[in-house]
Amino acid sequence: MRSAVAECRLLCPRRPLAPWESRSIAERQAHRLLSQLGITEPPFPVEAVAALPRVDVYYLPARHLSGAIRWRRGKWRILINSNDSRGRQVFSLAHELKHLIDHPTRETIYRDSRFGPAEAAAERAADYFAACLTMPRPWLKRCFYDEGFRDPQVLARRFRVSPPAMRYRFDQLGLLEPKAVR
Repeated sequence: MRSAVAECRLLCPRRPLAPWESRSIAERQAHRLLSQLGITEPPFPVEAVAALPRVDVYYLPARHLSGAIRWRRGKWRILINSNDSRGRQVFSLAHELKHLIDHPTRETIYRDSRFGPAEAAAERAADYFAACLTMPRPWLKRCFYDEGFRDPQVLARRFRVSPPAMRYRFDQLGLLEPKAVR
């Protein structure tokens, strides 16, 4: 049986990706990971990442870094800034997990293009994956439409993410009310 990370890697073709493809694949990978881990409701349990084979998570104080990944002694180390808020730590952990998933194909799937440098494309994909993993579309829409929770602050607490991350996800899913033009 393949690991959850290996299952996610299988969803990505080994060729350069257009920005829309990288978002679509990131969302599919997030859903596959949630399914593989048996996670069906918020909040995303950060302990699930540390439970992945050959993955260790470390919370360390840092000044200019929210997260990073390193391969060391046969294991992935995900480093998270312990000075950040808990919500920011959750998003950073998911973001770094996407970099771990992409590692074998990163040089192939992200290329410099008219949309910007390869590094920026990888960062955008990791942010989108983090949003999809911690605030999956079906869960958020269920809360928003079926349960009537429309306040990003309230939902940020429920999903244990930062309010800016929830507003980012609302914007991605078109759940924010357009601002009136004066």
